[in-house]
Amino acid sequence: MVVPLLAAIALQQTYAHRLTTTDDRTIIRVFNSKTGRTIWTRSWPVDVAAKWSGDRRSIAVFDRDYGLTTWSAEERVRKMRVRPAKDGGGEPPAYQEAMRWSPDNQRLILIIPNSQGEMTGSTGRLVVIRPAKRTTQELEESSVLWAEWVVARRIRYQKVRYGAGEEKLLRTVTVR
Repeated sequence: MVVPLLAAIALQQTYAHRLTTTDDRTIIRVFNSKTGRTIWTRSWPVDVAAKWSGDRRSIAVFDRDYGLTTWSAEERVRKMRVRPAKDGGGEPPAYQEAMRWSPDNQRLILIIPNSQGEMTGSTGRLVVIRPAKRTTQELEESSVLWAEWVVARRIRYQKVRYGAGEEKLLRTVTVR
């Protein structure tokens, strides 16, 4: 049958991106790495963080204005805004390591510093984003050190609780 064969061929395509930075712009070009054909090109003010999904069929780009641009091989480019940090937080490259796609490539976790203090301490609030639905779910308001996917809808993370001393709490939650 022809249709499943075409679908299988489409799924084998591999995508890549090229990031170019000038004095005042960052340009990302997503292309088919087998053919070199450009899929899309976008430009932002300097400094963005980009992260591919595990299957390399989706990419998320987070910019300094708390905009999230996502592209998936199955869908068009989508844009949404994430609630900004209370006092500006940090620059997007700081979020690069905190951005993680879920194992099913449907959700993205992001740790966003709420303040310059959290930026210095490498902590922030924990947000789960579903780019295809343009929804966000805030799991923790502040003080999250790290987060990782356990399975497609389960996250393990560590939070710091300040008080008389510093206590590190390990939590696991299921997300929508």
